[in-house]
Amino acid sequence: MIIRDISECRNQEMGQQPPRWQRIRDLLDTIHMTGVAGSLHITNETENMEIYAYPVIEKVFWHMVDNSVKHGKKVTEIRITAHESAFGCTRIYQDNGVGIPVDMRKDHFTKSFGKETGYSLFFVHDLLEISGMTTAETGEPGNGVRFEIGVPRGLYRFVSC
Repeated sequence: MIIRDISECRNQEMGQQPPRWQRIRDLLDTIHMTGVAGSLHITNETENMEIYAYPVIEKVFWHMVDNSVKHGKKVTEIRITAHESAFGCTRIYQDNGVGIPVDMRKDHFTKSFGKETGYSLFFVHDLLEISGMTTAETGEPGNGVRFEIGVPRGLYRFVSC
């Protein structure tokens, strides 16, 4: 899966499919239909938020959900929120799993770190960076992951539902 996703990302970078406005709700609905979330309850508090990004941004959400399922151990819920600041918008992805130990956070975004291929969060980080966004893991170990995704002004908007 990750190799195919990287290949799709390369195609996006080459301009075969330019960035476009995408509603977070629609991306999550698509992911839910793939079955990757299983019985997890996903709460999306960003119903009317759109981001301007390459179409493969869906893979960012897919890999985050997949990581929650595979590594969160006790995960039953995922929550997605957002808040605005003077610099832009911070979109927050969090689950109620076991979290990531503080000393391992930075390594999770590097190539070949992890229990399986080691590319998943590396891919997430790089795809967000290519799209002009940032990411950091700020959760408390034992209380789930919390990924803060910084979205600069001009790359997000709120629309009528």
